Amino acid sequence: IDAVAVTAGPGSFTGVRIGIATAKGIAEPRGVPCVPVSTLEAIAYPAASAGATVAACMDARRSQVYFGLFRGQNGKVARLHDDCPISLEDLAPLLRETGGEIILAGDGADIAYDYLKDRVPGVRKASPATRYQSAASVCCIAEERLLSGGGVPPAELVPVYLRQAQAERVRAEKEAECP
Repeated sequence: IDAVAVTAGPGSFTGVRIGIATAKGIAEPRGVPCVPVSTLEAIAYPAASAGATVAACMDARRSQVYFGLFRGQNGKVARLHDDCPISLEDLAPLLRETGGEIILAGDGADIAYDYLKDRVPGVRKASPATRYQSAASVCCIAEERLLSGGGVPPAELVPVYLRQAQAERVRAEKEAECP
């Protein structure tokens, strides 16, 4: 093993923590680097390989998605927009401004498409075969990063959360109510 690749988020808080801990547990005793990959980039990779513009969307509940925008270039994925949580209402003008054909991928593609299909010309869903991330996608992205000096020591690998966990939001609300 030369390196350990892992999606570092966004995703479920528990799932991301388990993935990060597992990657660290494999890499640390072997003295190899970890290569964090955005879950949204891994989602976009299969659909973007044909040179398309891909809006990677993960269902974030409450009419929001975790979103990243990518374009395939020379067999690689180029980032056009940082990963972020965004409402479907705010996503529509952003994608209209992007223009051209936009492929929706990820587990949020269905809800995004249902909202966007009449609001954004050229939007469509990725085929089921290219709609989701895969271990192969994560490995291809990680390999590109390793070739350009990417990778971090296991102790520096951290999860990427795009918003607070529900428990943290509830605690903050309760603390705000207390004098």
